[in-house]
Amino acid sequence: MKKFLLFVSLITGGAIAWKISRDGVSSISETVSETVETLEDTAVAITRSVFGTPYDALIESSAKQYGIEPSVLYKLLYQESRFRPDIIEGRTKSPVGAIGIAQFMPATAIEELGSVQAALDPQKAIPGAARYLAKLRNSLGGDLSKAVAAYNWGVGNVKRKGLTNAPKETQNYVLNILGVKIV
Repeated sequence: MKKFLLFVSLITGGAIAWKISRDGVSSISETVSETVETLEDTAVAITRSVFGTPYDALIESSAKQYGIEPSVLYKLLYQESRFRPDIIEGRTKSPVGAIGIAQFMPATAIEELGSVQAALDPQKAIPGAARYLAKLRNSLGGDLSKAVAAYNWGVGNVKRKGLTNAPKETQNYVLNILGVKIV
């Protein structure tokens, strides 16, 4: 990715903008609006491949389908599996037995995905994680912080004990995914 500095000179009756990179002046525009349009086009291209995983398109479409911000779903999946092939393929399980890219517990995988094996298929697990997160959010009054905490700690714990009693692991989980402290 090429980074550059935008420099604008105001001249009577108009403006000239230069995009300056480490290599020197890369382009000169007679109007600032031309440069801004170019920057907007670049920004759109960057947001389409921001995560850099083989699952980017699926993460984005699954998140949007269930009303989840794609970056939230990406961070959740990253937090769960770090996109490590050994975790995604089920060769490495969590200490409590969660599996796959979204680290579904076997009972949750059966309930949400139809089978434990589906948790090991990113094409099924990623949309399943988005759907499950949306389901948690809806069952918790639309509160995404509670939904993310429930994904980690369990919906029963969140409902019975509340976020103020969440363990440090869950507090950090929510902080890493949403960037907010829950207690």
